[in-house]
Amino acid sequence: MKYTIRLITWINRFLMIPFIISILLIFINTDFYLVSACFAFVIGFVHILCALSTLFYINTFTQRLVRFITIYLSIVVLYFISYFLFFEFLKIQFRESVFPFIFGLAPIYLSLFWTYILKSIKKRI
Repeated sequence: MKYTIRLITWINRFLMIPFIISILLIFINTDFYLVSACFAFVIGFVHILCALSTLFYINTFTQRLVRFITIYLSIVVLYFISYFLFFEFLKIQFRESVFPFIFGLAPIYLSLFWTYILKSIKKRI
């Protein structure tokens, strides 16, 4: 378990660096929004796989960590459902609303929350 959590932590750190750089590049040129969205998709996919892999060790976690992981997975599922609802089902235009900014910031907060969960797990080991 210790090796797995350490590996997940390093993967998370490795993926966060280009993601944060791409977010900062958006402030320079808004054309980097697509690059950042691609990084967000990749990091989100990896985070979901890592969160599912931590479920194998759920019996060793405290109730607080179990609750955090459950909240994280619930928010991610809600994020993808709402993304599909707003942009695919309702056909909301990408540039004409505030929703792209909300959906652009959500992966940042989700990845920070997952980083916090990983650090909490690492402290318990």
